[in-house]
Amino acid sequence: MSVALHDTVGWTLHEAEEILRPLDLRPETRPDDFARKTLEIRGNQHQMQSLGWTDGRGMLNGKYCRLQSKKVDIAILMIYPTSRPDLIPVFVAEWVVVGGQCRIAVLDVHPAGNDPVLERELAGVFGTIGERWQRQLPTAPDSPEWFRKIAKPWAIFSDCTIDRVGVLREAYREYLHTVVNLFYRPRQSLCEGGAEAESVVRYKRHGFEHTPGRAILRTTFGVEYAEGLLRWHFGPPNHAMQQTGATL
Repeated sequence: MSVALHDTVGWTLHEAEEILRPLDLRPETRPDDFARKTLEIRGNQHQMQSLGWTDGRGMLNGKYCRLQSKKVDIAILMIYPTSRPDLIPVFVAEWVVVGGQCRIAVLDVHPAGNDPVLERELAGVFGTIGERWQRQLPTAPDSPEWFRKIAKPWAIFSDCTIDRVGVLREAYREYLHTVVNLFYRPRQSLCEGGAEAESVVRYKRHGFEHTPGRAILRTTFGVEYAEGLLRWHFGPPNHAMQQTGATL
């Protein structure tokens, strides 16, 4: 008999759909098996959901995935630029909830590459926002190297008990509202879709190679499925990332 799925961060998708609605998003195509997959292991149900969006002009690409079991609830939302990473920043939100503990809470907005002008613009907006939320969600002392390499001063990498998830939700809403209203919407008319810029490709490749989610995906769904899903999650709009000669 299967046990109910752990459900603590389902609001991640609902909030995103509401806040991103003014951007005229359309669903990204992907194989049905990656859009939703359910597996039962020794009476414990595991469910994977993933989806993506592009906007009408093709200037940005959103990626979402969620993994649930009876003890685990993981949700990740990434929003990337396509051809204009000098105008459009990356939005990152990731929650890893195990039982009554949010082991990882990541929230950040930053350029896809080295872009001092965009970074200064983001600092002027998110500097004070980050300081306010970091007082409520202190940075975890053992934040990993991959986070320290790309995080900006306003980024959040925290851990907390389940009763603080409401605070994460409020911070998430403010970060996402802010980047949509001050960067994505005003700059839609300045961007045309096109091939992903090289800095975006490199950024996604780094995420694909270093994602901490690979281990749990392989353990639960197997290597082939895990790698296929990750290639879609880090790939260009409506396509999977091309395989390289290296096997990760």
